[in-house]
Amino acid sequence: MLPSEDPVLAELRAMVLPSTSRSAMGLDSAAKSLTGPTVGDALKTFISQLALAIERLGHDVTSLEVCTYTSDDLNQVQYDPTTGRFNGPVNARVVTRIAFDGDVQVVVPQREGDLNEGLWVLHLAMVREAQNQRAQFLSSMADLAAKIIGMFSRR
Repeated sequence: MLPSEDPVLAELRAMVLPSTSRSAMGLDSAAKSLTGPTVGDALKTFISQLALAIERLGHDVTSLEVCTYTSDDLNQVQYDPTTGRFNGPVNARVVTRIAFDGDVQVVVPQREGDLNEGLWVLHLAMVREAQNQRAQFLSSMADLAAKIIGMFSRR
């Protein structure tokens, strides 16, 4: 920490997001500028960019979708981050969508025997993990908001 750096800002910068997440959301420049000479302006810029990033993420947290796929040739499967889909010889086997209000929609194979118990157990475990990750993310965002509000109420 620099001698003139506000400890609240240092704590905020450390707890906001891992550096890879900041970079992915376009927040690196604002986070780095917090150490600059105009901390107030940098903080305003950072908060503005953070609000935009949260708005972009808002769509992602309004629902949760877990898709479980199988493939006979994993070497030929590629993930396309642009489309959010797998390319290659993949078969969607189970799809679960959970709305923010808790409504659940599940798509399973129509034919008897197309969904084995092991695959179903794996899918359910992934749904639980996705729910836990979303809960942790929302908790982190609430903590961040509380820290920012607390920082302004102290001044």
